[in-house]
Amino acid sequence: MTSDANARRLTVLVVDDNRHAADMLAEMLRLKGHNARVAYGGEQALVIVRVWRPDVAILDVDMDGISGVELATRMRDEVAGPIMLVAVSEVGANGEVARMNAGGFDHVFLKPMDEDELLVLLDARASDRPSASNWRGRSVPG
Repeated sequence: MTSDANARRLTVLVVDDNRHAADMLAEMLRLKGHNARVAYGGEQALVIVRVWRPDVAILDVDMDGISGVELATRMRDEVAGPIMLVAVSEVGANGEVARMNAGGFDHVFLKPMDEDELLVLLDARASDRPSASNWRGRSVPG
């Protein structure tokens, strides 16, 4: 986290059906001072957000069962209060971008995700500063 005195610790839900990727990202977030939890799929994520209201949810778009796009839509409908939804996708094709836009994501990262860029985004969220761009990471055709 930044040295900004206004920065605060965020609650972050990491959702990915790749357990190793989810665990590694959550651990990195914890090391940077955030309170991170992990869900290994959409159903588990919905159970968690009903009792634990994260500030940010980082969702893998391509998961078995409930996709990250469907999960984002359901979270917007079911979670009271503001939540920042961040998509993580391996594909940047035009059709995939349209799917992510339909899911109502606030930000999109392409894999491999630049962790430094994610931390800048989270610092901005924690400090209530507006982000410079909705699209982070490698350039995406749109």
